[in-house]
Amino acid sequence: MSQTGWHETLLLDRQEDVEEFNCSEHSQTSHATAGFTLAELLVATALSVLVIGGVIVMMLAQYEAYWRQSLINEMRQNSRAAASFLVRDIRLAGYGLPVPQSDVPSWINWMSGVSDHVTVTQGTNTTPDQLTLVGAFEGPVSSFKDPTSAGDTVIKVEAGTQSTFASTNSRVIFIGKLEVARVISQSGINLTISTSPTATGEGLANAYPANTPIELVQAITYSCDLATNNFPYRPFLMRDDNMSTFSNNLEKMTAIGIDDFQITTNSNGVTANIRAISKEQDYDHTDSSEGDHFWRTTMTASAKPRNP
Repeated sequence: MSQTGWHETLLLDRQEDVEEFNCSEHSQTSHATAGFTLAELLVATALSVLVIGGVIVMMLAQYEAYWRQSLINEMRQNSRAAASFLVRDIRLAGYGLPVPQSDVPSWINWMSGVSDHVTVTQGTNTTPDQLTLVGAFEGPVSSFKDPTSAGDTVIKVEAGTQSTFASTNSRVIFIGKLEVARVISQSGINLTISTSPTATGEGLANAYPANTPIELVQAITYSCDLATNNFPYRPFLMRDDNMSTFSNNLEKMTAIGIDDFQITTNSNGVTANIRAISKEQDYDHTDSSEGDHFWRTTMTASAKPRNP
């Protein structure tokens, strides 16, 4: 064999060896990355289900806790809202009607059962109390158009405000933060008044300049409406000025979700225990006193009325 032929044979042998080695390496590599077995897939799937299930359970628990806390927070906000209205009005009771207790019924003659600047009508163990407060709660509603003299029984009020004094339930006024008068009649901007709760012809005790403020004396009654309990409405605290015409109790709503209202009075003032109820039932909770699944909380608010 020639030298050239021998070299060609050697090259062919080496090429076959390389091709055989590459095929063997490819076969080993393919075998090493063939994938998961069925058992491995089943184990991985089971672990994934457990992890996802745990995450879902945790999310549901967090949602339930958030929902429950929202119920409680809203309930507490309602009780605070009710307390803020009550405290404000209790502190003003007596202001605007600086007369002895025995004279209050004579001035507030459109309201039966009013015996003082603060009158409590007791309920029962299962029904709320009622609280009626007498005073000037809203600030000036008008003012004198012209100056007046002591002894005058006719005053002029600012145009546009005379209708405020047209109702028989709006006829007690507090003038210049000094004296009380009763409106006998109203004709345009002219009011005929008397500074006596029963007699006519009693004129002003003082002279007043124009623009002297006139405030309205009201009798405000707080009570609970327990009959309205269809979602989203539920028992609520009402504030009735006993003057306005309301089409239903919802228009008197002061704070929603109030289902009990208990009042005590003493030398230190007025104390109101205001019980709020959640807007939905929580079936993981049972109320110890009522036996249902609503959350309830009681807020105590105390205030002292002004000296009349």
